[in-house]
Amino acid sequence: MLPYFLVWAYLGAQAVTEKGRWSQNTILRLIIFFTILIGCRHEVGGDWFNYVRELGYLKQEDFPTFSEFIKLPEQGFYLLSWIGANWFGEIYLVNLISAFVFSLGLILFCNDQPKPWLALLTAFPYLVIVVAMGYTRQGLAVGVEMIAILALQKEKLLTFLGWISFGSIFHRTILAILLLPAVTISPSLKFSKLVRTALLVLASYGLYVKVFEPIFHKWLLYYAAMESQGAYIRVGICLFYALIFLLTQNRYQLSNLSLRIWRILALGAVAAAIGLLVGLPSTMVDRMALYLIPLQMVVASHLPFQGTFRLSPSLWTKILALISLLILTVWISLGTYSMFWVPYKNFLLPLYLLPI
Repeated sequence: MLPYFLVWAYLGAQAVTEKGRWSQNTILRLIIFFTILIGCRHEVGGDWFNYVRELGYLKQEDFPTFSEFIKLPEQGFYLLSWIGANWFGEIYLVNLISAFVFSLGLILFCNDQPKPWLALLTAFPYLVIVVAMGYTRQGLAVGVEMIAILALQKEKLLTFLGWISFGSIFHRTILAILLLPAVTISPSLKFSKLVRTALLVLASYGLYVKVFEPIFHKWLLYYAAMESQGAYIRVGICLFYALIFLLTQNRYQLSNLSLRIWRILALGAVAAAIGLLVGLPSTMVDRMALYLIPLQMVVASHLPFQGTFRLSPSLWTKILALISLLILTVWISLGTYSMFWVPYKNFLLPLYLLPI
């Protein structure tokens, strides 16, 4: 478990001393570092052996015909896995490509925040370690979501749609994010933008009817018999940050469009908490709530500048850093499945055989 705390310590030290957004060199180095940390892991993550087993099955399959391929539910991940299983790289190729897409989205999104190091520190305990290292496909999808939201905040709707479409060939649940532009439309949009918005709404409706709705019932049946023991804690953390945002949203130096986007995600966290309370399958709610994690990064990065409780930015940064450390420590010490992340191993390092 030592590597996790060492990375946290470095991020924490940077967070309490940061002075602004990152340089291009820093962005590149962080993308490379997290790609290696996540993508070159060895036997780390709760689903590691499940993915290895799936690749074993693919070694026995011929590549499908074009008509068969386009009917597959998540063609991108199938293609990546088939190449890894039959050509080169095996599970490491799959993890490395997935980690790169996730890391790209993570770092670009953090750099868009007023305190990027603090945003990254907030994401590290759960989004980076648990999601990106444990749920490979959905980790990639969350990385794509963050890039798509950056485009949507700049009113680049077609770019947003392109990124979400790309993410959907790896994990279809990202299609739920298509609701964001539909509910954040500004009444002052010009005619040309209304046309693009109408096209986006129609595309979203078609994707929902033809793709998302058919798999929703399967998902519900699959997860009905499963329970995520940590779902209440994780959704509770999302709710905590969501309530802070809803109570302080007028203090954010964000555009009206950005505020509407984060307001919808905050309300989504409230809905997720209500869903758990009324008895929806906890694993289903837990997995969908992963797309709400970027809100935590936004809130943490803005909170030190809001003067809440008349605390200084420096003190708020330290408080949020301690919350991050608490989440990391509790998860590693008490998490039901944290044993699958410890020890951390990396195939690039000769020390990966050691229990560190």
